[in-house]
Amino acid sequence: MAAAVLHETPSANPATPDDPPFGGVDLIHFAATKGTPFCIYDGPAQVVHLRELRASLGGNLLLSGRVGSHPNLHVLRWLQPHQDGFVVTSGIELRLAIAAGEQPQRINYLGPGKGDAELELAIGSRLGSISVESEGELERMDQVARRLGRKAPVALRINLRPATTKSEPPSAAPVACFGFAAEQGEELVAAVAQKPGCRYEGLYFNLDVATLPADAVRSCFSRALEIVGTMAYNIGQWPGRILVAGGEGGMMPPYRTRGFGDCVQLYRDLSVLWADFKAKHTPPEVTVILALDVPSGSNTALHVARVVATHTFGDIACCILDGGVPSPLLGGDVVNLSSPDGNPRVPVQLTGLLCSRHPDDRRDTIPMPQPRIGDYVGIYENGGHLAGPGGLFSRLTQAEYLVTGQDQVKTIRHVMDPSRIGIPP
Repeated sequence: MAAAVLHETPSANPATPDDPPFGGVDLIHFAATKGTPFCIYDGPAQVVHLRELRASLGGNLLLSGRVGSHPNLHVLRWLQPHQDGFVVTSGIELRLAIAAGEQPQRINYLGPGKGDAELELAIGSRLGSISVESEGELERMDQVARRLGRKAPVALRINLRPATTKSEPPSAAPVACFGFAAEQGEELVAAVAQKPGCRYEGLYFNLDVATLPADAVRSCFSRALEIVGTMAYNIGQWPGRILVAGGEGGMMPPYRTRGFGDCVQLYRDLSVLWADFKAKHTPPEVTVILALDVPSGSNTALHVARVVATHTFGDIACCILDGGVPSPLLGGDVVNLSSPDGNPRVPVQLTGLLCSRHPDDRRDTIPMPQPRIGDYVGIYENGGHLAGPGGLFSRLTQAEYLVTGQDQVKTIRHVMDPSRIGIPP
């Protein structure tokens, strides 16, 4: 394959489904030229997928991006016009979202462990909503808001207990360390009303979609709507917004949902459920927001690393890469860029310099052409625990590149030059 000609200028033309992935870049030549590890984003393909996902919602639901999925300002600026806002889980993410040009009212702050300085930043920025995940956090939010002379927009986190059978004891439901039970909802709304620095904005539901099949996600969404309706009738007040997120703030599809088409269908089903709910209960203006993570099967972000060592353990080929490895890995999410597809496949276990696995653990074994030292391996970001671009402990940050069009690649994060660290001889 001929090497692509790379230019450091963006393209305004989004990709179509027929365009070659990653702008037709020869990834092997690119890796050999730029060095590994790195992450490369197919920006035009991401835009196409976002448009398709939003179209599947039919205007009934909004789609917000999770800043933690792509914590790079260049990527956030690229995606911002094609989403309905951002979800953040830290003060740093909030600053990134604002720097990317997002309007504060379209930003929702979710997650536990918010410090007073982060609450001050969030309340002072006049965000759309800020989640409350403990009674102590509600007290601190009220104190910070009164000090600022503001009203904090409170989104109460309500936990969804899993459905149980009659033979299962109530204790079978796991106990969450943060958030509230649905039975506490009405009492909490009353508590918010008594706080001079707070106002009730809405409800926040976190679905553990990483471990649920698509049917269970739909079921959980339906149960969340039931809770919303019951609370609204009992207290005589509908929430201004309903936030639905999965995992650590992203509404990513479950591991058992395969392919981007399945993701689109799941989002379409959630839209229908909300439309049916509205037709039945005729609520006033209520905004429902899905927090989006990297959609499964989209294959728009690829980590590329080089094989630096290999050995065998029984019938398993063990390979060490010069970059991080996401866990768990899924069959089809990893490719040997240096080996033709027709080569025989063997069970391969990949280990990065940032992690280790016991060789007899077959959960992360990938069927692929056996890598050799010097081969380049690509790992797609398809949700779950990702090999993020940030540095960890003493590991230097990896480079990042954003494809903005055909043969158009922009460097969006440079690798630190080890010679500039300043370690004396």
